[in-house]
Amino acid sequence: MLTPLDGIVFAGDAFGGPRVEGAVLSGLAAAQAVSESLS
Repeated sequence: MLTPLDGIVFAGDAFGGPRVEGAVLSGLAAAQAVSESLS
């Protein structure tokens, strides 16, 4: 979850699902959000 006002990104299993897959998907989404915000 990227908060545009603060520039903070949260990632982990709490945001993408309770398993390892959720953590990975959350991390990938966070990385994409950061990449897009820097472009």
